[in-house]
Amino acid sequence: LFRKGVSATVRSSPFIGGFNLNLQATRGSVSLTNYLFPHIYHALRVAPAGAPSRVERLYGNGETTFELQLAAFALAIREQERFPFTPADAVANMRWIDAVYESTGLGRRPSRRSP
Repeated sequence: LFRKGVSATVRSSPFIGGFNLNLQATRGSVSLTNYLFPHIYHALRVAPAGAPSRVERLYGNGETTFELQLAAFALAIREQERFPFTPADAVANMRWIDAVYESTGLGRRPSRRSP
């Protein structure tokens, strides 16, 4: 999934320290605190190798991720605004999800085919 031979290990467990995600890559690490309920609390820590780390937090008005996605979709449809993500982004996201399922031993999720 990574270009130029970059590798990474992702660890996450709701049973050990909550809904957090830690990604250790060859050029640094990323930690996301509370990915399941980010509208309540979250923190994204980016730590490039050999550079200072930073913590980012972004809060709107308490909207859930679904509400923000729905608002962006409605704006794109009603106002013909450019949608912030492309179909290629969606395909890349699904490849990540498939890779996560594969790495857990659960295998890829079944897909539907159009008739």
